[in-house]
Order: sequence, then structure tokens, then C-alpha cells
Amino acid sequence: VLRPSPLRIETLLERVLLMLDPVAGQRGIRLVRNFAPGLPALVADADLLSRAVENLVSNAFKYSPEGTEVAVSTSSDDASVSIQVADQGYGVPEADLARIFEKFYRVPRVEDAGVAGTGLGLSLVREIADLHGGSVMVRSEVNAGSTFTLVLPRSA
Repeated sequence: VLRPSPLRIETLLERVLLMLDPVAGQRGIRLVRNFAPGLPALVADADLLSRAVENLVSNAFKYSPEGTEVAVSTSSDDASVSIQVADQGYGVPEADLARIFEKFYRVPRVEDAGVAGTGLGLSLVREIADLHGGSVMVRSEVNAGSTFTLVLPRSA
């Protein structure tokens, strides 16, 4: 159930990223912020949106090697505001891209056998995007990284 209220995306992102900064440090990953100036306020559910961003950034940490960076960026146009989470991680094979937003689906990789997770994070992100009338998409290249983009309409 949505509990929409007016919010500033950069404030919400900064709150989530401050919480995740220590995790990035422990993993030897640099967390970079690239927020576009003058983003419009949105009417959205701050708790759900925070959870979606936390999932995307946590996944970026989980599937990136030490010494890389994760960049969280924002942009906007006349219709929407976008949040991009880009990593320099292992990437997702093209054959798995169509399924990564399904519940319980995890990309099968021997190297990830010890990585905790249920396969629910990305399906939750998609559900939160859908509830807001938005979308989530991914671009990925194996051994080069992934960029997840959460797109939210400017008006509900």
C-alpha cells in the first residue's frame, strides 16, 4: 500500500547512502554521488522508495569486486525523474537479463555460491516502481558492470 507524500529525491538518496557508506567502506568500494541540480519534488512513498534504492545499491556492493566504485546518479526530464545505480561488477549474462526481476531468481554463478540472498530484492524494486507508475530497467555487460535505472513519473 502506497503512502505518498511530497519528497526531494536527493534528500532521500543521501539518507539511504549515508546508511550504506560504512558497508561500502568495509567492502573496499567507493560510493559516488552524481545528483543532477534542480530535481523536481516528487509525490511518492519515501519508505518504499528508500527500500528500492537500498536494494539496488546493496546488490551493486554484493556483486562488485573490492577496489571498484558504485555510482548513484539522478536525472530528470519533463515527464520523469530517474535514479541510476551503476557498478563495475561482474555483470549479468544476456541470457539472464530477462529473468532477473522475477521472484526468487538468482543468476547462477559458482562464484556467488556464498553470497547471501533470496532472489527477492530486484522483484521488490520492480514492484515498488510499478506501484509508483514507474519502471526499472537494466543494462549489463559481463565483467564490466551493470546499470540499473529506476524511473519515476514527475506527477502521480
